[in-house]
Amino acid sequence: MLDLNKMIDSAHECIGWPYESPGTNDKNGIDCSGMFVKMYRDQGAKIYHGSNTIFREYCSETGKITSARDLQVGMAVFKCKPWTDADKGNKWYGTEPGNLSHIGFVTSVNPLEITHCTSPVAKTDSTIGKWAYWGKLKDVDYGGSPSPEPGPDPEPTPVTKTMYVYAENGKPVNMRRKASKQAELVERVPVGASVIWQKDDGNGWAYVKYHGFVGWMMDCYLVSEPTPAPSPDPSPDPEPDPDPVPPGTMATVWAENGKPVKMRSRPSTGCNLYDELPVGTEVEIVKYADNWCRVNHGVRKGWYIMTKFLGLG
Repeated sequence: MLDLNKMIDSAHECIGWPYESPGTNDKNGIDCSGMFVKMYRDQGAKIYHGSNTIFREYCSETGKITSARDLQVGMAVFKCKPWTDADKGNKWYGTEPGNLSHIGFVTSVNPLEITHCTSPVAKTDSTIGKWAYWGKLKDVDYGGSPSPEPGPDPEPTPVTKTMYVYAENGKPVNMRRKASKQAELVERVPVGASVIWQKDDGNGWAYVKYHGFVGWMMDCYLVSEPTPAPSPDPSPDPEPDPDPVPPGTMATVWAENGKPVKMRSRPSTGCNLYDELPVGTEVEIVKYADNWCRVNHGVRKGWYIMTKFLGLG
């Protein structure tokens, strides 16, 4: 039997990965049922790559979703649409309840969290939305808990709180897969954005949710109330502004589409391409500016990357 906690960790690992169908079922590209292939593969097991077959052959029990009360951590959930002539090549064509065209995985029920792979990147849903059917997977150890019975939604338990992202330099703050500066980047969250705080690790990191993304953020960048930009005190002899990011600061290469970022010989998209750095690469900032940063990476010294592709924290 598959360990449920390991499956949850495996599903969370996919958040932020680019959607591609068919993909390679890893951080280079993954689709909805490909996430299940990955979750099973991570524990040395196999499952068919297709949501219709998973619903009909790999679930011990299935049912229609009437409310969040129906769901249990570890369930597969499905979106359904009517069969069309274009689906006639599908082996399940014409069978009830219809074309189970999309699949997700319930990673939490309080608060509700459905992790799934969709365009442009894998993410989580916090509402039922169009999820129509649930299924208990045959190979998952649910700990002997009974099947859910439909009923009224329970009263919510206040286990989360809203926090706000703040950084003195006004630049986006990194959300990471794990509580480590070396962990894979999930998203860059802009200053002033609200996030849902869920827990602390006790070592300076907070587990947060932002627009369907979940991950770890350094809690020194989180405040309990929105913080406006400070107004400078008038001074007859103002001191020169310091560099917004001191030389020697480490930054992480980031791109929303997950593709490598170009490093150039001069701060211009029209100059020669020196190299391409994969997302997640750590670089040292030599000179910081609003549009281009001069960086060092290993033996590569003093080359340029557009600032929007760099994240701090």
